[in-house]
Amino acid sequence: MTRSSRLGVILSYLRNRERDAARALGQRQGRLAQTRNVLHQLETYQAEFLEAGVPNDIRSVQALVQRGNFLDAMDAAIGDQNHAVVAVTAEYQECKQQWLQRRTRRRALGRAVTRLVRQEQLAESRREQRGADDLVARAATRGFSKKEI
Repeated sequence: MTRSSRLGVILSYLRNRERDAARALGQRQGRLAQTRNVLHQLETYQAEFLEAGVPNDIRSVQALVQRGNFLDAMDAAIGDQNHAVVAVTAEYQECKQQWLQRRTRRRALGRAVTRLVRQEQLAESRREQRGADDLVARAATRGFSKKEI
């Protein structure tokens, strides 16, 4: 078994790890998009609610207090969602770094395997040429012509 084929097994393993990391990165990216979308929806709803203003039919203090409580709950939900976006962004960045590291390792080993394959092919070509040259030299010492070989 050649060195390049032994390293090829490791290269295959690294390809699988890179693919797994890319899959995980895609999942994190989807979760980040979803989390940002929820935040956007909350902010849009709050803006629309505030734009509508206080309805004219609210006549009781209790209704105004409920409206204030609702706005406080919206602020809290938006704050929580902002924290979720920050946390998921951090997970995404960490996952991206892991994928980049795995891709870099796989590419480096791929280049090394390619170089080894070229070197092995060159060495094999030289061995074949040397064998042919030896055969011609032996034939010449025995007195055969090149046509007889």
